[in-house]
Amino acid sequence: GKEEEAIASLNQSIRLKRESGAAWIAKAQLLATTGNFSEAFQSAMTAIEFDPHNLSVVSDFLSVVVGLKMEKRAISELILREKNSPKLSYVLAGVYAATGDKGKSEEKLRETWKTFPNLPAF
Repeated sequence: GKEEEAIASLNQSIRLKRESGAAWIAKAQLLATTGNFSEAFQSAMTAIEFDPHNLSVVSDFLSVVVGLKMEKRAISELILREKNSPKLSYVLAGVYAATGDKGKSEEKLRETWKTFPNLPAF
């Protein structure tokens, strides 16, 4: 059907430009609507690894994670991955904000702003 065609098109885009956070997040959104939640989550994680400071990608990532009700899983994975990629602190701050944990969100934002002072708050 149309979903399979759209996924095939996104996969082609990803093959051409592997590090496109926008293509990965679009794939995550589409997979979420088809009920493929695990692959949707993994595509969303890939999107923010490639593009953690793109506000559109981060916003869409948060929407996917909240829609899938996988905030706790996202926090766990981001904490593990953040050690190798400090840029993910920003995304982690967003997930904390989405879960209502204002204290942890602000703590991560302060960490992030030391290195990336121009990023906006959530």
